Amino acid sequence: MPQETLDNRAEPAAPPDLALAQIAAGQFGVVTASQARACGLDRNGIQRRLAAGRLQRLWRGVYAFGHQELRPEGRLLAAVLACGPGAVLSHRSAAARWGLLPTARERIDVTIATRGGRPRREGIDLRCVRCLDPRDVTELDGIPITTPARGLVDLDAVVPDRLVERALDQAYVLRLLAPGQLEDTIQRAHGRKTRTLRRLIAAEGRGAAITRSDLEERFLALVRRGELREPEVNVRVHGYEVDFLWRAERRVVELDGYAFHSVRGAFERDRRKDVDLELAGYRVTRFTYRQVTDEPEDTMKRVKRILGTQ
Repeated sequence: MPQETLDNRAEPAAPPDLALAQIAAGQFGVVTASQARACGLDRNGIQRRLAAGRLQRLWRGVYAFGHQELRPEGRLLAAVLACGPGAVLSHRSAAARWGLLPTARERIDVTIATRGGRPRREGIDLRCVRCLDPRDVTELDGIPITTPARGLVDLDAVVPDRLVERALDQAYVLRLLAPGQLEDTIQRAHGRKTRTLRRLIAAEGRGAAITRSDLEERFLALVRRGELREPEVNVRVHGYEVDFLWRAERRVVELDGYAFHSVRGAFERDRRKDVDLELAGYRVTRFTYRQVTDEPEDTMKRVKRILGTQ
């Protein structure tokens, strides 16, 4: 994201509007008052451009430059910039941006670490916290934002339990959580409401959940223990990447992590993939996380039957 101030240069500065346009191009059409001043515009220059429609005020000190209608990313970035240095997109807005939980809310959630208050901004739900750990903050498409793990922690305080569970499932489906990351984030969230997340982790054994690569290794261990010919792993077949392929038998095995069953979008994509592979002449069999980890002997017997060795 462009800095709030421009570098001093030996050559003559670009005309203010050109310099401002260059900044806006890297910020989804959004600029700040301090950036405008750094480009050579004083208060009167900003007012003249507002009157002419070249600038459109979004929030105090934040403008759209040359854009009557901003992309959604522009409005989100503008809200963050309006709340001052250190502000980040958070809660429902962050969850939606990460693809964890859609939202139809017009208001934008922003969090900032400060021991003082910040003025309210129309259309922004601003939360001031005493501390926001750097490990819980990142940037997505140029927008400062909480990490998926911190987003889940924040969601726990503002949405019903069923939506927290849906968002957690989607985070695992999208592979946005490293092993132990959510647990570490919960530990850092002193005093925040995390009851639902803790319950879900305990109920599903997610605290000790294995990664997808670990799940594949466990499945391969079953194949080796059963003295079966090893499959090709993570190869492309008919335009899709499959987990395991026995090419001669034209058999495909896919592993479904524990999150897949409750996420409709992932379920439908997998069914489409299965049908396409079946039409191409490949038989597809799916095993779940629990089948591989909790029912290894039964799973191994099924694999043998699939391959015609039992």
